[in-house]
Amino acid sequence: MNEPTSLINDPSRLESLLAFGILDTPPEKEFADFALLAAQVGGTPAAMITFVDDKREWVKSCWGATAVEFSLEIAFGAYTMLEKGGLLLVPDARIDERFCNHPLINQVGGFVSYAGVPLVAATGQVVGALGIFGYEPLRLKEEQIRSLQLLAGQIIRWMEARQKIAALECRYSEVLKFAGKAAHDLKSPLCSISLMAELFRELYGEKLDPNGVEMLISIGDITNQLARQIDDLLTDRISC
Repeated sequence: MNEPTSLINDPSRLESLLAFGILDTPPEKEFADFALLAAQVGGTPAAMITFVDDKREWVKSCWGATAVEFSLEIAFGAYTMLEKGGLLLVPDARIDERFCNHPLINQVGGFVSYAGVPLVAATGQVVGALGIFGYEPLRLKEEQIRSLQLLAGQIIRWMEARQKIAALECRYSEVLKFAGKAAHDLKSPLCSISLMAELFRELYGEKLDPNGVEMLISIGDITNQLARQIDDLLTDRISC
């Protein structure tokens, strides 16, 4: 792209983008719904949700058109991210040297105009764009622009909520693994003690007085009870 690429290639921005784990994921209904809402807000026939890494603009969801990814040189989303005012408005992309060769523009019956707002993560890093396309120059009202910006914020908040849930699930899985290992480590010696007490009673029971036999039985019962309590504790943690 002819514009400065320092923002596009910023390591912190790319780290924020990759943390979402969104790139190259399958289509999802939630994003399709967001794209449809954007088109309805703008009164346009098409809308896209895209994410920009250091090599391309990748299309997560596209309503009213078909696309997968675009090079940075012609990427509407990349230029939207660079827009300081929070809105990139292109009244006629056919005569804009940045986009006149874009496949969605230069094809027969292609789109004419574009308006896009950035997707800004809680870290302050811009990770992508929400854009709408029209067959004639767009004339958006202030409330439409504000609605698009609010919708972009909702997209990011939904992604961040899903990111937190995934992190919690990962931690929960780690806790379960630790609990399972701890339970095994605790139960192993208990089982050994129980088996040794039973074996000792079978081998030497006749040589022990009744109190000694009763003591061995008590040892076995206590260790078995402790093992069950460990199992119950682990089950309670999992159910929580």
